[in-house]
Amino acid sequence: FPWAQERLLLRNVQQGDASAAIKLSEIYRWSLIGHCDDQARTRKLLTRSRELLRTQADAGNVDAMYALAVNYRDAVCKIIPGDKERGAAWALKAAQKGHDGAEGFLVSYYLTGDRVAHPENRAKAVAIMMKQAEAGEVRAQAAIGHRYLHGTDLPLDMEKARIWLEKASAQGDEGAKQDLELLDYLQT
Repeated sequence: FPWAQERLLLRNVQQGDASAAIKLSEIYRWSLIGHCDDQARTRKLLTRSRELLRTQADAGNVDAMYALAVNYRDAVCKIIPGDKERGAAWALKAAQKGHDGAEGFLVSYYLTGDRVAHPENRAKAVAIMMKQAEAGEVRAQAAIGHRYLHGTDLPLDMEKARIWLEKASAQGDEGAKQDLELLDYLQT
């Protein structure tokens, strides 16, 4: 009963429920899959999806900010291209309010495409990863250890590489385990 779910969610949105707005936005976007042949419908649903999120994001809801960032990032039905810059702007707002997923979004944004050539973007990405690594995020710990091990974006430092790689390895990260093996080999 998709129409009933939509009505219920719309009622909850009108009562200020941000999670209902996020859920309904996702439903609108997912309903486009397999229906891309109708460009007018696609644009209408995407606009509705973004309006729901924008209202909540403008009101300060960090989850809506992140959902809007993802919504803008991804292309829709090859009809509407993604807008990575607008997505990154919303991700930055969410990250500044402490949303972990938004920080990951920004790392990816800074390290992909033509942005990768800009050293200031790589430095921003490493700063975010370092913050995440210090907070115990295993993938960030492995990434920081890897960067120290190879001298990529951080100075070559085998001691710091070992510290971060051991932390990530202890949490089960396979890439960190492989990098530790390489480190051991290099130091023998």
